[in-house]
Amino acid sequence: MQTAMAGVNLYSEYICGMLASIVIARSLTTTEYGLYSSIIFLASMFTLSINAGMNINVTKFVAELSHQAPHFLSSFTYLINRLFALRLLIATCLVVGVIAVNFDFGVPALVIAGVLVGATFKARYTLDNAVLKGLRRFDTVAKVSLIVNPTNVLAVVACAIWLPTLNYFLAVYAATCLLFWLVIKSVGNDLPKATHSIEFDQQYRQRFIEQMISATFVVIFAGFTFRQSQVLVLKGYDFVEAAGFFNIAFILANAALTLVPGIYSEILLPKMAIARHTKTAKTEVLQAQRYLTLLACLVVFPLIVYAEQLVALLYGSRYLAVVEPLRWMVLFKFLGLLKEGANLTLISHDKQQVLAKINLLIFALMCVLSVVFVSQYGLMAGVWVYGILSIIQLLAYQHWARPYGYVMLPWPALLRIIVPALIMFVPLLLLEMQFSRWWMMILGSLIFVAGYLHLLIWFGAFDQTGQRFIISLQRKAPFALRAYLGWLTKGLTAK
Repeated sequence: MQTAMAGVNLYSEYICGMLASIVIARSLTTTEYGLYSSIIFLASMFTLSINAGMNINVTKFVAELSHQAPHFLSSFTYLINRLFALRLLIATCLVVGVIAVNFDFGVPALVIAGVLVGATFKARYTLDNAVLKGLRRFDTVAKVSLIVNPTNVLAVVACAIWLPTLNYFLAVYAATCLLFWLVIKSVGNDLPKATHSIEFDQQYRQRFIEQMISATFVVIFAGFTFRQSQVLVLKGYDFVEAAGFFNIAFILANAALTLVPGIYSEILLPKMAIARHTKTAKTEVLQAQRYLTLLACLVVFPLIVYAEQLVALLYGSRYLAVVEPLRWMVLFKFLGLLKEGANLTLISHDKQQVLAKINLLIFALMCVLSVVFVSQYGLMAGVWVYGILSIIQLLAYQHWARPYGYVMLPWPALLRIIVPALIMFVPLLLLEMQFSRWWMMILGSLIFVAGYLHLLIWFGAFDQTGQRFIISLQRKAPFALRAYLGWLTKGLTAK
């Protein structure tokens, strides 16, 4: 049930977000969409600056406290409320300073102010959302998404029909952020009330603040590096159209890698917080790596093949410059997903300070590479800078996580997942060369998924948990399919 509710939340958020992005991109010129992407990235960085390091630790601490000391949840809420107010003040000073430097976004200052006010409400919503995830109330999280995200799409469509200008689309964004906060306050009955407790302060306050400070630097540096950071860099060097193209490539790649493997990763942090105390963290990490990789392969290879058809279908021929960046971006996002096992290991051992140091160095390297290469070569340089940094982050996380018990998924197990995908990639590519039509994107993807799942079984890619799930499907399947599934799963063994 938790996985299903997490899936509802992710699907509604990313599908509705992508639909809104498509409508906006088709309604604006490519230059206007580049400006829109830059402003929204600024707003997301403002939200990130307020909540940096808090959300992930709030989820972790709430999961831990609800398991060990539920009577302290209200005291913890009191603490995070005070920290939120302080960080909002600091983030506001920082963003005003950044804008004052020399950022002309081509819209009135009042519009920028409205967007940042909306981003403030979005920051509070994400903090409350983190609490609900820690309580494993994914049903409430899903309810908020199902109310607000479709409403946002309808508002964007209405704006595209009657008021299709940059300023009004930004106003819709700000209003949607406010709506997120209003809805979670009205339906989030499970959110603990805030009360002060000296006993809580003595036992947990210092530990939480120390971890939050370390995680703040992790999230800020990683956020600026591995979100749409190159959007601002490209805009700053007057590659305004390229900023929009980079944003679309990021949105599509991020949606693909979030919608399928993200459903599984969404519930991992609360599980890891408990697993550390039940001494099953290593097993959880190995299983996470196995299934995140497996699920990612389901979308990475079809997206590489059908990138051109997808971009043309969703955004139109004006945005075909997105195709090549998208193909590379989805590969780099896949590499980013492979670091999650090491990331979870470090977080579960309260080693956010290690993550902070790694991401500080990567952020500094990003600044240097962006100035040297992106300023000269534009869009593809931005994509390659993103890729180089993803590879460095993957290797660094794995290296520093090994002393704390991290074990990478063994190469034989990894190959049993990737080789079947490569085998199915060949006929998919041949079909695309022969039938380059949008409908073939759907048929070819279905062929890939069906063939890939069969090959995974024959290659023995599933562990015991996966085997039990497949066997249970056989037992529950309609009578006509039982013989086929019985033949398919015969001799199913994890190797």
